[in-house]
Amino acid sequence: MTIKILFLIFIIRKVITIKISFLNTIEDLVILNKQTKASKRAKNVKIFSTCIVPITIALELIYDYLSFHRIITPFSISSFIFCIIWIIFFPKLVDLFNKKRLIAKLGPITFKQLTIELFEEGLEVKSESSEYKLPWNSVDAIITANDHILIYLNINSGVSIPFNAFSSSLERESFIRYLYGHTK
Repeated sequence: MTIKILFLIFIIRKVITIKISFLNTIEDLVILNKQTKASKRAKNVKIFSTCIVPITIALELIYDYLSFHRIITPFSISSFIFCIIWIIFFPKLVDLFNKKRLIAKLGPITFKQLTIELFEEGLEVKSESSEYKLPWNSVDAIITANDHILIYLNINSGVSIPFNAFSSSLERESFIRYLYGHTK
């Protein structure tokens, strides 16, 4: 009787695994680096750097108004235009600078095919040169960005899965559901 019950439980319990293979690019690493959890100090520096020019220009315009009783001058108009351009393009310039810095820091990289397999106990990441299995509690965070799924294993490492690795949006959504269902 006991053997029949164990056999029945084994048959009823399905082992579901999801497997995906893909090849990352340098852009994927840049996106992973950009989306990583920045420290409070790094966030504050970014906010300060973006806001310092507009604040300086606003103070200068207030000074001009209070000192010379005029607000619209060719200099104030050009300062305002520069301020708008700064707010729009400075974050993009920082991203470009960070991308170049990351590429220079990494040096030449040969990307290898990655295979990620999700199963009940955790996830397995395989490439030609390495293979590791991780339990679900080792996943620090999962972020679904515009065109990537980012799986953070800790603050310094993670896996970036581009959306184009999936054959359909249905496959991608089931992968994401499975991830979130096992990590929360």
